Amino acid sequence: MAKFDVGGPAQIPGPGNIVVPSASSFGAESTEGLDRGVQMLARGIQGLGSGVGAYAERERKKQQVAQFAQAEALWTAGAIEIGNEYSRSTDFNGMSGMADKRSLELKEKAAALITDAEARDLWLAEAEQRRLHIVDGANDRAYELRQRNEKAGFAEALVTSANVIADPSMDEGT
Repeated sequence: MAKFDVGGPAQIPGPGNIVVPSASSFGAESTEGLDRGVQMLARGIQGLGSGVGAYAERERKKQQVAQFAQAEALWTAGAIEIGNEYSRSTDFNGMSGMADKRSLELKEKAAALITDAEARDLWLAEAEQRRLHIVDGANDRAYELRQRNEKAGFAEALVTSANVIADPSMDEGT
């Protein structure tokens, strides 16, 4: 069996010969300064964690603002396109349905650009109000066209009736 040279009994630490360094061996009379240093280090680490968290929150908000801007730009362009379509259309019967369908598709497409679920829900609630405004505009335009059409038909009927009445070749019984 091999023997290891471990030194004599005086070199092996035991309960009686373990030396615990004192504060004075570090050049300090007490551990008060050391305690304050450790506390300051802990506060610094905590401050660093808070700073990292605040930075992450700022970056998240920047991303949300950019996504909101993209969604708004898409919404605005699509809403203008829908508005132009129904302002040029003469099909007042299908106008409301077209505006409703197209605005729903547009709202969902724009909302998909916002990744944060809570922010997307807020945007969707606001966009729904604007979407209903588009549909109401289409309904108003359809009503206006319908009224014009009925007035034109009524005016034509009046002119025809006036011509029939004023026609000298027409007998009084007719």
